[in-house]
Amino acid sequence: MHKGGYFIIIFELLFKSAVDSFLQVGVFVSIVLFAFGFINYKYDNIFLRFLINNKKLQPLIGALLGLSPGCGGAILVMPLFVKGHISFGTVIATLIATMGDSAFVLISHSLLDFFKVSAISFLVALVVGYLCDYFNLSKRLNLTHTPKDENINKNLDLKDPNIGSIPYKLTHGFLYKLFIILSIIGFIMGVTLLTGIEIKNPLINSIFNLVGFLGTILSIIYMFIDKKLLINDTEELEVHKSSSLKETLIHNVSETAFVISLVFVAYFLYELVVYFIGGEDILTNYLTYSGLISVFGGALIGLIPGCGPQIIFVTLYTKGIIPFGALISNAISQDGDALFPLIAMDKKSAFLATVITTIPAIIIGLAFYLL
Repeated sequence: MHKGGYFIIIFELLFKSAVDSFLQVGVFVSIVLFAFGFINYKYDNIFLRFLINNKKLQPLIGALLGLSPGCGGAILVMPLFVKGHISFGTVIATLIATMGDSAFVLISHSLLDFFKVSAISFLVALVVGYLCDYFNLSKRLNLTHTPKDENINKNLDLKDPNIGSIPYKLTHGFLYKLFIILSIIGFIMGVTLLTGIEIKNPLINSIFNLVGFLGTILSIIYMFIDKKLLINDTEELEVHKSSSLKETLIHNVSETAFVISLVFVAYFLYELVVYFIGGEDILTNYLTYSGLISVFGGALIGLIPGCGPQIIFVTLYTKGIIPFGALISNAISQDGDALFPLIAMDKKSAFLATVITTIPAIIIGLAFYLL
């Protein structure tokens, strides 16, 4: 095939991946994120204060905070350990339960799978978290911290240092409003597609495709303008999100754009592989034989801090090319962005927490794969 033919094929795959990323995943991620963002805005810090004041329930509450889609709850828990307010077992329980932003991808694909993974992760989080505290692992590993008398987030500066910059003006101006409008329109289209209604009108189909394509392109542009690819969520950012409803919406747009961009990358890579190897059947047959390896792969990818690799891995599950056991392994092992504040404040605790969460990830993942 000549170069022009390959160029057309690649563009078609790019276009299809962009449309599917926005209409099949992105619009549902945005709605879920906006809902959780609004809840966090209305009820800021209630769970954290309850966590500090109930020592025996800390691993349980930490696991529940970790279960909330996104990284926000888990990110806010991590500094409390360094400040001496919570146990090391609570940190472990929170990290095990956390799926980060990849949870939104799974929710948009299958609520049943999300609840299954959440239930399994929650039970593992409770068992391992309470075991860590029962055996006083923090003292044995010399990870104890002296409690500090300070209010939660009292010393945090909520003023955005980028005020006045061009990226700030764009993300806080028309871009986030345009994104929300596209998301609402796209959500209606996405629900229509889910119903299985066949749209035979070429014009309507073209409009659907255009909205999907523009939604993904806007997501990529927004992500780079907002530097979301380079800057990970922090405790300060999580507090800033809830400083006003506008900031909540803007930060949720940023997070949604980040998820959509990475889903697009995963979809496009998948389409490329399927095309060049000759079809989905060949890929499925190959992965059937290498499924056991994918369980270990899921746990190892979970070792990587941040949500990017995890989003891509979970997206591959939604495409049916990795088994449920691998998904469980990754879900238990990964920490999303929650590990970054812990790395910044206590590298030893962050490293040991990552090692500890990987062990049950492999065991439970293998169990579900082999059974």
